[in-house]
Amino acid sequence: IIAHLAEDHPDVFQHKLHGSDQLFHAGLGFVRRFLHNQLNWSFRQATKAAQKVPIDYKEQCYALALRCAWLIWTTWIPSACVVNSNQMQLQLQFGGFTYAERGAKQVSVIGKEEKRACTVMTGLSMSGVLLPFQSVWQGVQDVCMPYSNRPINSIMEEALAAGHLFSLSQGTYWLTHPTMHAYVNNILAPYF
Repeated sequence: IIAHLAEDHPDVFQHKLHGSDQLFHAGLGFVRRFLHNQLNWSFRQATKAAQKVPIDYKEQCYALALRCAWLIWTTWIPSACVVNSNQMQLQLQFGGFTYAERGAKQVSVIGKEEKRACTVMTGLSMSGVLLPFQSVWQGVQDVCMPYSNRPINSIMEEALAAGHLFSLSQGTYWLTHPTMHAYVNNILAPYF
């Protein structure tokens, strides 16, 4: 919602709220009211448990932070040269839950049994530079990727111009050795 408002009506963020000096912002409350009142949607609670974290995760994170700080300090590594990269799954179909009209008894979901996802590889330098993303899609042909990996849409054209990388992987949508090479060669190395 915020992205659409910023793109189509950026002036809305300069309007003051009724009887206040505060400027309008599309906060969580606004979004909830908009979905509820304008679209007649309600959010359904997920039923699947999240991934478990180790019991001593705080201690492990603290020890890692100390090791990194010591290494950076003793070897004089510039902050721009420390990049944290992470891959995360992006699900395009959230199983059996979707937005629907409140009170609906039958809610249809296309591809309920199908699992469609990609992996997004992100990178952020310690100096605050957000690197372009890489998304990995399972398949062997470009038609498996958004817009067939061609800039035929302004969104895709903008993403490619910003340096975002769209990659294919035959057996899985997770990063593999070849897709990791593509990330390093096309995103990480040019940053340095």
